[in-house]
Parts: sequence; C-alpha cells; structure tokens
Amino acid sequence: MTGFSFNTFFGLEGQIAEYPEVTIFGAMFLPLLLFIPIAVIGWIFRKLKFNMYIIHVLMYTLLFTFIIGTLTIFILFFITDKNGVKLAYCWLTVLVGMFFSA
Repeated sequence: MTGFSFNTFFGLEGQIAEYPEVTIFGAMFLPLLLFIPIAVIGWIFRKLKFNMYIIHVLMYTLLFTFIIGTLTIFILFFITDKNGVKLAYCWLTVLVGMFFSA
C-alpha cells in the first residue's frame, strides 16, 4: 500500500507545479464562476417552491471561500515556497471546511 503524497493533485500536478500562479487565478475565479450556475439553479428551485437550504449552503460556501480562500492563497504564495500543488490542497481544504461549517 502506498502512502499519500502531496506531490499529486488529480493528475494536474504537472501544470500546477509549472505555473503556481494558475492556483491563485483558480482560487479567485472558480468560486465566482460556480456561483452563477448555482444562483440559476436556486432561482429555478425558488420558482418551483423547493427547499433552498442546500442552495444557500453552497452559495455561502462559495462566497466565504472566495474571500478567505483567496486571502489564504495570497498569504501562502508570498510567504512559503510557492508550491502550486500545496496551494491547491490548502484551497481545497478551505472549500471543504466552509461547506461543512455552513
């Protein structure tokens, strides 16, 4: 059995390690890009009078991940070794933490 390695990220480690700035770009714009379809789905659910709890959780998660995740990535990028894979894992941890705390 092999151990977990922080040098792999779903097969994208080559691109992320080569350009760690892409991680900052993704951390800033991925929540904004995901916010739009979730808002449309929420609008449809509201028209159909469905429960909106999970939509609200996803929207708050993306909002707080945009604010806190981007701040975290900027701090880690300028202070640490600029390893894009570790930055991506840190951002993913912020996203999952925001989802489960909402």
